[in-house]
Amino acid sequence: MRETAPGEAPDTPPPPVIADITTGTKAMSLGLALAALRSGACVTYQLPHERAVVCRDHGVLPLKGRAAVDWSLVLSGYAPLDEPLAGRLCRAARTQVDAALVDAARTALARAASGPVVVWMDVTLTDPEGCLTAQERPSLVLTFDDRAVGLAAPAWRRRRARDARTHHVTPGAWAQSAFSATLHLQLRCDVAGAVVALTRPGRDVGRARELVDWIAHTAPGDRAPTDRLSFGEPLRPMVVTASPDALPALLDADVSRL
Repeated sequence: MRETAPGEAPDTPPPPVIADITTGTKAMSLGLALAALRSGACVTYQLPHERAVVCRDHGVLPLKGRAAVDWSLVLSGYAPLDEPLAGRLCRAARTQVDAALVDAARTALARAASGPVVVWMDVTLTDPEGCLTAQERPSLVLTFDDRAVGLAAPAWRRRRARDARTHHVTPGAWAQSAFSATLHLQLRCDVAGAVVALTRPGRDVGRARELVDWIAHTAPGDRAPTDRLSFGEPLRPMVVTASPDALPALLDADVSRL
């Protein structure tokens, strides 16, 4: 029997014990679960996509409110941005990404949000050397409490790293950049992140979209929707055709409520 602590009533029940097995190795989670069950504790795991906790004894328990994330720890290589992206780019970076299109998408998403929004910028865009691979990362990441939306707009005409000359890229090269940006965010956010890959009209967007699906191993009919923002498929970017003065309805989504 548990000893009564000084000042504690003799009939005070012990505090409940909860063992969360969301993270850790399989062996660690199994051992923790077995130990918890033998002692009468609750065994739980979290469903980030649905914002819920599942308890073995009490079932699914929806969470109230949204989690607070220290995004500075998650988004390595990014820094907060409170001004237009185009004004921060170094000269070389202007040939690697379509900053005007990214800025327009950022403005639309921030305007539609009913909750707080923080904008994060890829810091390599200010580095004349580091920016030569900036098309492989989201130029901006917008965070909404516990969700992150990456905005990538790889340029169709870029500077070569070896000779500083610009060249037109193929749909395959554009698709590879869009997928690389998606993978970059997925490694940091998993299902809490989504990438919108933006391109202007007039390019070979159809072929580029097909190649993005092929690289991401997307089966027919499983392509990420382009009419609404969604989470849960972090390796499938939403390829969107847009221009700064004609943005799709997808960018009017209130991510704070998704």
